[in-house]
Amino acid sequence: MKEDIRDMRRSDWHRILEREYSVSPCEFQGMDGVVSLLQIRKVTEPLMVPGENGKKVLIADAGYAWLQVAFKEQYFWATVMYDDQGKFMQGYFDITAGNDFEDRDNPTFRDMYLDLVLLDDGRILVLDEDELEEAFKKSEITEEQYRKTVEEGENLYRFLKENGEEFLRFCSEWREKL
Repeated sequence: MKEDIRDMRRSDWHRILEREYSVSPCEFQGMDGVVSLLQIRKVTEPLMVPGENGKKVLIADAGYAWLQVAFKEQYFWATVMYDDQGKFMQGYFDITAGNDFEDRDNPTFRDMYLDLVLLDDGRILVLDEDELEEAFKKSEITEEQYRKTVEEGENLYRFLKENGEEFLRFCSEWREKL
């Protein structure tokens, strides 16, 4: 399996030249975890990613903020992105092999390929199913890991359908606190 381990500080992300980082324990609907705010102050260059209909979407630049949330005993990691005016852009959810809280101020996760995006109009996109399939075909992940990832993606999709607005309010409140 690929070792794509990511941390909440995004310390591997060399695009960010200057940042502010704050972190706190949190709780949402009985799930305990950690929430952080990464305020991007200076970048080597803005980050554009593919969006719908072939359009590019700017998700990281000077003045942007990423609120990240990870819960214990859950298999997703949320990154909620805000532009330089504080406007919600999208919620990006990585399906993980679990979240590691050994370093409480900088949790980590192992990426399991599959991602979901919660858009500002409430729609939910499922991304990278092809990457998950390819990883399984190449034996980078086991059949059990593949099934678990698909199951957790379905669980997260249902969770976002039922709780997406409430979760975004939770994130907005924490953004103000941090």
